[in-house]
Amino acid sequence: MKKENSKYFSEQLRKIMFERNLTQRVLAAKINISQTVISRWLTTDINPTVSSIQKLAEVLDVPVSYFIENYEQKNSEKTDDDINTKISNLEKLGSKILKELSEIKKTLNNSEWKP
Repeated sequence: MKKENSKYFSEQLRKIMFERNLTQRVLAAKINISQTVISRWLTTDINPTVSSIQKLAEVLDVPVSYFIENYEQKNSEKTDDDINTKISNLEKLGSKILKELSEIKKTLNNSEWKP
């Protein structure tokens, strides 16, 4: 997990713990891990495993995406940006090709060579 994703996970975990008035100790007991692990997730010292995120989501009754949504949105936005860039590049290339074809046509029309 990248640092920015760890930070997002940590922020989401901190937020839901606050909203539900859960201490690290209580949450740790609910998902059967040590309180130290929760603490280290919150400080982004370590990353949760996929199974830990799944347990958290189940116990807290939220979708797994609650903890990783930011990552998915950024990737989706990046994909959209990549697609838009590629479309723009293709449009520029198409314009260049049309200009070159036009120049070739002019050259051929002005030459003595006729097919």
